[in-house]
Amino acid sequence: MSSRRKLRKSGRNLRDATKDLTAALAILVPTGMAYAQTPAPPPATQGTPAAAEGAAPAEASVLSDMVVNASAIPSIASEAVGGGGFAKPLLETPRAVSLINEDTLNLLGINAIEDIVRAVPGTYTTTRYGLQGGINVRGIPADVYWRGMKRITAQGHYRTDLSSLSSMEIVKGAAPPIYGLGRIGGYVDQTPRSGGKAKNGTYLSDLNGFVQGVTGSFEKLEATTGVGGPVDIAGKQGGFYTYGLVENSGTYVRQVNVRQRLLQSALSLNNVGMFRVESGVQIQNSQTSGGYMNRVTQGLIDNGTYVRGSPLVNLDAGAGANKDGAGDGFVGQREQHANSPVNGNVSAANRPLDQRFNWPKCSGTGAAPGADPKFAGPGGWCLPGHFPVQAGIPDSLNQYLKDNPSKDPTGALRAAAALGKGVTPASGSLPLGFFLDPTTTGFAEVDYRRNGSYERLQNANVGLAWFDLVYDTDPDFTMKIQTFSDNLDTYKDSYLPYGEKQGIHRFEEKFTVTRRLPEKWLPGWVDVNTLSSISYRRTGGYIRSSSGDFDYRQDVLRGDPQYGDGQHYPNTKFANQLNDPSWLTGAPAEAERRSVYDEFGAGFMFDINIFKNTNLTLGGRWDGSTARDIEYAHNNQQAPSLANSCALPPSGGNALTSKYISESTTLVPELQSGRCDYGPAWDDGKTWSISLSHQLPFGIRPYFTIADASVILDASNNIVQNTIVTAPGGHIGRSKLSEAGIKGNWFRGKLFASVAMYRQLRSDVSNPSDPTAGADSSATKTRGLEMQIDANPTRKLHVGFYAVGQHQKYVFNTNSQLQLTGRQLGFQDILAADGSVLYPAEAFVYGGRVQLVLPADLGQLYLDRVGEPRYQAGVNIDYKLPAGFGVHVDGQRFSAFYLDRTKTVELPMSFTMNTGFTYDHNRLHLKLSGFNVLDKRYFRAGTGDTNVNLVSVMPGTAIQFQAKLDY
Repeated sequence: MSSRRKLRKSGRNLRDATKDLTAALAILVPTGMAYAQTPAPPPATQGTPAAAEGAAPAEASVLSDMVVNASAIPSIASEAVGGGGFAKPLLETPRAVSLINEDTLNLLGINAIEDIVRAVPGTYTTTRYGLQGGINVRGIPADVYWRGMKRITAQGHYRTDLSSLSSMEIVKGAAPPIYGLGRIGGYVDQTPRSGGKAKNGTYLSDLNGFVQGVTGSFEKLEATTGVGGPVDIAGKQGGFYTYGLVENSGTYVRQVNVRQRLLQSALSLNNVGMFRVESGVQIQNSQTSGGYMNRVTQGLIDNGTYVRGSPLVNLDAGAGANKDGAGDGFVGQREQHANSPVNGNVSAANRPLDQRFNWPKCSGTGAAPGADPKFAGPGGWCLPGHFPVQAGIPDSLNQYLKDNPSKDPTGALRAAAALGKGVTPASGSLPLGFFLDPTTTGFAEVDYRRNGSYERLQNANVGLAWFDLVYDTDPDFTMKIQTFSDNLDTYKDSYLPYGEKQGIHRFEEKFTVTRRLPEKWLPGWVDVNTLSSISYRRTGGYIRSSSGDFDYRQDVLRGDPQYGDGQHYPNTKFANQLNDPSWLTGAPAEAERRSVYDEFGAGFMFDINIFKNTNLTLGGRWDGSTARDIEYAHNNQQAPSLANSCALPPSGGNALTSKYISESTTLVPELQSGRCDYGPAWDDGKTWSISLSHQLPFGIRPYFTIADASVILDASNNIVQNTIVTAPGGHIGRSKLSEAGIKGNWFRGKLFASVAMYRQLRSDVSNPSDPTAGADSSATKTRGLEMQIDANPTRKLHVGFYAVGQHQKYVFNTNSQLQLTGRQLGFQDILAADGSVLYPAEAFVYGGRVQLVLPADLGQLYLDRVGEPRYQAGVNIDYKLPAGFGVHVDGQRFSAFYLDRTKTVELPMSFTMNTGFTYDHNRLHLKLSGFNVLDKRYFRAGTGDTNVNLVSVMPGTAIQFQAKLDY
């Protein structure tokens, strides 16, 4: 992009952001001024909100201004967390817990999920088309809670903004019994900026607020504002806080931009009957794109060598004899079948751009020609990376080149046909759409800021609301009635051609009571606090989507003055059910389902102190659930069909495919109205946990926790699929946790350290045919060791360090369907006369997508769950200099790891360093940040571990400037 075009784009971004910020201020400031005109409230009579269930109220006081922290990040050892169910100091919580407070969020610049790993061990998170809306804890997708209420899974559909939070609590392992059905690895509990509160939790006495602007590399442009203060409604005194954010930025990947708006408002009122009201709303619109680097090989990772080439056959050329839609700029399903015909009947394993290959044998009966027995694994199957090389080219390519000799000007490819037919798919013939054009193939140095696997628009509307009634005047008896609603509506339009319309909605109510048993009931050496909770949660979801994701057709280095260098053009743009759902020119939906499940349960916990230094925490819970799934009739490119062969009139199978390729066939009636209901199905589960800890001399506190938790087996989009609704074992699974650790606190809280050793697993699955394999609670077992140190040697200096090592394995060998490259399949390079590579082996299949099923007996060698580093370490150093200046340095080291389950591509070890310089003077706060200042090239895997062809390229050096003004 020229400097003039960049300047025009930056100007547009600035104007758009200015308009959005002005609109936000128009809402916030008058509201805040109206609230500020009320008199300052007297000291609170009911305390402040508990940080977790069972917390005692804070001492009531009134502040005139927000407190500005002039020191480095303070120690967190004494801060209350709720990771064990009861609010306790971090030292006394018998679980591995990390707390990120507002100071840490601000100083480290932690604004998004991918930033959390800079401060918290075990939170390395893979990407979904470059987006990290969700978070992994201990290598497994984790739940996210909002003030203790379970949120919808973000799925990578929108950018999770963390700047609206006052703190985050990251708890490792299954949630305590009071939370209900959850996930295995852990959870994150987010606490938003609350209504009119200062940092110590008390209400503000007058109007306080801030405005902030952020700009930097990759056209970063963001504005935020917030205002809070006292409020008096019908004589009920309390506080409010409203926060707004607008962003209009670019990213490291040039095609991917970020546009988001977020508005959050919280209100607290005292003395509403016997309760304090805590309520709020948050609404967000996030518009962005997704993108992976495609055509990944070890050469691309190691030295940036990219396999070039554009698809050979133009699929955007009309549908057979009927030329309607020809040249409309998108490839429809009929065009795929017409211009890349398959051999035999159409099936899920035999489509124009989707072919299944058989896994070859290297020894025994059926050994492939040229196979080397020394590379034979169990069952005689060839080991990945050692498939026999098959010379020559497929017959379909040879015939095309004979008919179009200009595409093989040297004749080298046609000459290779005499040597063999290459690798043949199970269908017997590789369709023409798979091949790259020989006149465009070769190798070149990649531009890492481009992407070939591109999701054009991910538009998400997110809305949540909460309303709590809190009684905590008496710390020995508290009550909390919580109501929560969370909603996610997304629209994803992709060129690949996957597209979807999705709506997920959740409602939850929970009633919690804590009661400390009177001393007269107990011996003098025992203190008992109890907690009981009942809850109801309902989750509903709808999704209508297309299939596809032909991620490798686009050459990221292709020059194109019309469509843009490296960007998609008509032959790599596909129609989907969002932009053209017609049979004639587009692509009808290939999946449509609706799901709803209810959860209701009750739990209890006991917090027992024995002789003051010993603590026993135990609890149990029962949950019941009903689940239902509705599958609607959809197109599978063969005939109208329903999932699981739901009863419909016979429809002609492959004959119908031929008919709609050649004719203007419209939707048949049964496709428009057919449906199949699964459920409602009932299931229930039990959860229990026991923790024991003891305070030893010299500030040392060892602990041990065991837990058995029930797990809801929904997918990553919170939909319970029909295979799970009808599964013999039900739609509730189980997980187990064993964790032992030691925590220590020395020098009056200036040094805190913790070490934890853990083992956790999904415990309710035992064989490869388990029907719940589609659930987001993966059937894995994890062993690990992690440590964390937090030190404040002086008031001006903070040093933090963490390290984690863990190993994950699948509980059993799942029947994984892998995507490999042409070279891995066994295709051979076609060489020019001078010995140079004329047609790379990968070029035989980059136009489509290949599938192989990993044989079960061979899969026993590949049970390791890969995709993230086994060893991770990080360090944070903050120092406050004189005259308001400060400096921050942090770094993370991640070990090398494999991209795919068969361990054929390895991502290298990485070390990144970030720096920050701050200046604070009265109400002015400036920060200059540098990210990846050493400009190290590093990568992250995508979700799953079955695709070797895609990777996220992480940003190079970026500079960011932030200015904030308090008022």
